[in-house]
Amino acid sequence: MQQQGVKRPGETPTGNPVPQAKKQKVVLPDFSFSQDLKGHLACVSAVKYSPDGKWLASCSSDKTVRIWDAETGALEKTLEGHTGGINDLAWTTDCSHVASASDDNTINLWEVSSGKLSKTFSGHTDHVFCVKFNKTSNILYSGSFDKSIRVWDVNSGKCTKVILGHVEPVTSLDVGKDGGVIASSSYSGKICIWDGRTGTSLGSFDDGTSKAVGNVMFSPNTKYLLTGTLGNRVNLWDVSAVVERTANKKPKLLKSYKGHKNEDYCIFSQFFADKWIISASEDNTIKVWSLLHPDSSKTLTTTHTGPIMGVYVRPDKKGMVSFAMDGTIKTWILEAQPSAP
Repeated sequence: MQQQGVKRPGETPTGNPVPQAKKQKVVLPDFSFSQDLKGHLACVSAVKYSPDGKWLASCSSDKTVRIWDAETGALEKTLEGHTGGINDLAWTTDCSHVASASDDNTINLWEVSSGKLSKTFSGHTDHVFCVKFNKTSNILYSGSFDKSIRVWDVNSGKCTKVILGHVEPVTSLDVGKDGGVIASSSYSGKICIWDGRTGTSLGSFDDGTSKAVGNVMFSPNTKYLLTGTLGNRVNLWDVSAVVERTANKKPKLLKSYKGHKNEDYCIFSQFFADKWIISASEDNTIKVWSLLHPDSSKTLTTTHTGPIMGVYVRPDKKGMVSFAMDGTIKTWILEAQPSAP
């Protein structure tokens, strides 16, 4: 039987000490709607804040990447060049470039200041579904419907490694804090952890729902992994033994978060401020849970008119953005920052 609870008694799943105060009522955050960002003509598949929080980049099945002023919501640039819908994007650490992953089997690298295409990465033989930079942005990782993960040298644009192991399309990627490990998920329900430098497998496991896994995200300390499945569940795993290369040790399921709808699409869920878990939902709402108390949750009602494809947290943890199948993007402000016990 898989154990429930945090492996290290004095530590939260994102690495901070657990307060030892007496038990108190769990308080969940309140969000207020801020603004609509309008411009996309079809489903918005990803929206991400620049690391400095000044910009938002969005991508869509309308084949465009759009750059927005995060404060005013003004559309600054529309980047065009892909011949297929765009599934994911990633910012470089210095906020100078955005990479976009497309159904045209390529990844484009765009210079944000000029809006010009800097480079195209070609090699995948099917839709590119997810993309991620390492911390220094000199290495780019991509996952594809061709069941492979490719590692790219950003300066040369060349593929330096092809990582094989998934038997179904790769749906999501994340890179550990120092680039030493990569996590990936697939339609088969298999989650893999790889050595980020050699590409060798450190281990794999099944999410336990027999459903596709659409999203993976490491905690800031890389010891824990958040996974979202098409079985209406977000799971939190202790993967520290795998990451630390401890022999014969496997991930442990710590928490399961339920109550949202996720059956058809690969939608984004995230850690929020070391206190909460947030997730998009296909019933046009956003779900918020206490990180340590999954039974404590709240539902944020939105005016999105289609399934919400994801939520993404502001770098300063003072708000978030949601984006949906109906082509809309909405920003939200955190009204207060209560402390979860």
